This record gives sequence, structure tokens and C-alpha cells, in this order.
Amino acid sequence: MKTVDLGKISNKVKNRVIGGSMLTMMALSGVAGTLVHADTSSDTGDKWGTAADDKTVQTTKGVDGKTINLTNEEHADYSQSTPFYAPLTFPNDEKLTSAGFTEDVVDGLVFDSLKVYKVDKTIQSESDLKDVDLSKAKDVTDQGTVDKHKNGEKWTFKNAQDAFGQSFVVEVKVHMSADGAADLTQYADKNGVIHIPNTINQFWNDHKKDTNTPDIIPPKTVDPSITKKIVDKDGKLVDKRNVDFDHDYSYVITNNAGSNTKLDKIVSTDDLENVIDLKTVKVVEGNSASGKDVSSQFDIRLDNAKESYSATAKTPKDWANKVWSVVVTGRLKNTTDLMDFLTKNGDIEVGNVAHLDVNGDDHKSNNVIVIPPTVKDQAKKFIEQTSSSKDKSDSTSDKSDSSKTGDSTKKNSGSSSSTSSSASSSTSSSSSASSKANK
Repeated sequence: MKTVDLGKISNKVKNRVIGGSMLTMMALSGVAGTLVHADTSSDTGDKWGTAADDKTVQTTKGVDGKTINLTNEEHADYSQSTPFYAPLTFPNDEKLTSAGFTEDVVDGLVFDSLKVYKVDKTIQSESDLKDVDLSKAKDVTDQGTVDKHKNGEKWTFKNAQDAFGQSFVVEVKVHMSADGAADLTQYADKNGVIHIPNTINQFWNDHKKDTNTPDIIPPKTVDPSITKKIVDKDGKLVDKRNVDFDHDYSYVITNNAGSNTKLDKIVSTDDLENVIDLKTVKVVEGNSASGKDVSSQFDIRLDNAKESYSATAKTPKDWANKVWSVVVTGRLKNTTDLMDFLTKNGDIEVGNVAHLDVNGDDHKSNNVIVIPPTVKDQAKKFIEQTSSSKDKSDSTSDKSDSSKTGDSTKKNSGSSSSTSSSASSSTSSSSSASSKANK
């Protein structure tokens, strides 16, 4: 490996790097530097949104005797423990009355612990780290006094003479805050890549020197987003659909409050048009209407007079870079107010837009449209039948029926008479014929 000229080292801000800082020669014969343990298993894909620059600066051996790859910057997940190693050499060109260091991590990092090891060689350059074996070094952490800070510690030798001309390696462990708990965007470079710095401040007598600054890179920043859809008859999410009057249908409003920002407020709102009756509102995980119901984690309020709702996250940071949806059920009313939604083509289209408020910044969804049934023109005319008219009509009908019955009776009577007369005539003829025969 080529030895790096410490006097020419600078922290390069690149699109993808692995956390840690270079060893740097300090003035007044004091040597201080910070490097980070490179986690070679770190994901280097799209999760980070940066190009790789994970070259190992130097290797040494840790307290377990295993090789440690030290580098300049480290990719780390939220809440992932990340160890830093700071070689500190104190000068021997003046009497020491005080000596030590301060480790105060910046907002976005959480201090976990530190250890101080005395090594059996003098570290004057980066190449001297190669033969350092912390498993053989002496743990002298208890030889210093500790002043705890809000997010770190000041460590001071109890006996400053113990530092005279000696070299030490400080192991500091930190982790990133949970996503949503701190504003990491303050550390973003011009490309939007976040580099969270970590520096140790070495001091002796009235001298103070900072190490170089290592960087931790969190997953790439996700911007807040909101998308609105309508559930069609087949359960698919669409931007436009036909709906029947007074029949339930649903909107799905999918939200993501984003990442790497301290989340203090998340509110989803939607003010439906007055031609739509707001029925129900619930919050689910994911981007579909069938996700797990998490409504209990939101303060949901409905205003039926305005046909609107608001859903406020009770613990905003819990929703950092998480996808969740508000499912709204409504009904389209057949009202004359629909005339306000006529298009130039004579169609009725009722549009609607939802909003996502993240820390006071408003984000608007896309517009979605519901289309009511087409009502065609219809014209017919009838006359109302009055009661007197109905009575006359019934009377006329009765007389007509009676007349028909009388005629039928007469016909039947005539027929009977005729039949009787014929029968009599026939009898008379038979008698005459019989008389003739007897004669």
C-alpha cells in the first residue's frame, strides 16, 4: 500500500464514501487523527445513492486480535453502532501539566462509549498504525477522569506526566439517531449526500488541536411525497372512474414523510367537494386499501359539514420514510351543484386533491376524478284521471255489460220458444201420419 503524505491529505467530499477520518500530523509534535472501522459488508447499492470510495487507508488489529480496516468514511444504517479509532501522541518538548481529549458528537449521532489504549510504540505517521495490535495494548481508560457532556465525554489524564511522549489509541463507539429524530440534511453536500462529521479534540497544557473529520453517510435522503388514487370496481387504483349516485366508493391517499429530517409534525388532509358525502376515514400501512389498520396511531378528525378530514401522526418520527395510506369512503350525490363541474365537452368531472403537511411544508397530491352517470333528457305528457270521470267510466262500463247480458237472455229465450214450437209441430205431424196409416 502506498503511504499517504499526511501533510497533503484533505477530506474529499464524494458521492459515496465510507466513514472515518485520516490520521493527520499535528503541530507542536502532537499527533492526532481519527479513522473509522470499515464495515466491508455495508450495502453499496442504491440504498446510499452514492458511488463507492471505500479504499482502506490502513489496517491494524483490534482488541480481539482481528484485522481492522481503517478508512475515511463509512456507510451506516440508523442506530447501527460504528467504532472510530483515534491515534493520539502527546509531545515531549514541554512539561505536561494537563492532557487528554474531548469527544462530543454532533446532532444526529449518539455517543455510546470510549476506551483508551496505550500502545507500545510511538505513532508518528499513518504507516505506524500497521503494526499496532490493540489486543496487546494496555487499557488505561481508568487512568483518566471523565466529565460527561450532553452527547459525549471529556477524558483527562489523572497524571498528565503519563502522557509525556506517549502514544494512545482511543476507541469511540457511536450510532446514528433513529431516522426522523434529527435533521441530517444540514450535513448534505451540493449533491445532497449527507456526511455526518465526527472529530476528537486533543489538548495538552494550553494547546488544543482537532483531529481530521471522519464522515458517516446514512442512507440517501427520501423526499416527502403524496399520491392519491381511486379504487375501481376491480379493486385497482386509478386516477379516474365512473361512479353511481349514492353508492360508496373509496380514495386511497398514499403518504411518505421522507427521511433524514427531524419530524415534528405530519398531517394528512383532504377537503372533498360538497357534492361528495364523506362517510369514513381510516389509516393503513402500505399503499393499498387492504393494508394493516393503524388508525390508532393517528388523531383522525372528520368535519361532515365541510366534507373534510385530518389525520395527524401521534408520534411523527415513527413514520420517517414509511409508506402509509389514508382510505376515504364517500358517496357522490345527485345534486344541481354538479353543474359547477361541467366540462367544455358537457361531461361532469368531480376532481379532488389531498395534502400532506410535514413540519409545516405543504405537499399536494395529484388530481383524481370521479364521473357520475349521464342523465338524459326525457319528456312525456299525461292527463290526470279525476274521480267523477272514473265513476262515469265505471257506470258506462256497467251498462254496457248489462245490455250485453239482456241481449243474450233474449236470444236464449227465443231459441227455446222456437225449439218448443218445432217440437209441437213435429208431434202433430206424427199423429196425422199415424191416423192415415190406420185408415
